[in-house]
Amino acid sequence: MPVRFRRGIWCRWPRCSAARSLPEVETIYPPGSSTRVEILGPPALGLEGEHRPGHFRGVATVVAILFNLIAPDIAVFGEKDAQQLALVRRLVRDLAVPIEI
Repeated sequence: MPVRFRRGIWCRWPRCSAARSLPEVETIYPPGSSTRVEILGPPALGLEGEHRPGHFRGVATVVAILFNLIAPDIAVFGEKDAQQLALVRRLVRDLAVPIEI
C-alpha cells in the first residue's frame, strides 16, 4: 500500500478549473478489495520488474483506479522511469482507456 499523500491536486485539462484533491487511501484500496491489475508481458518483464516483484502490479492497479476515479482526458508522466511510462501506455492501450498519455 502506498504512503499517504499529505496534499495533491489533480488538474483537468485544459484550464485546471476543476481541480480535485487526491482520493483517500481507503477510496483507492477499499476494505476487502482483492482485485489487481497486472501486465504479464513487456514492459513489465526485465529490468526493474526482475528486482521488484509485484511493483508493477501495484503501479498498474493504482493508475487504473485513479484513471477510473478521475477520468482525465490527458495524463502526463515524466520520462525518467521509461519502463513505468511504457507500462502505463500498455495499460491504457490494452484496457482501451480513453486517455491520451
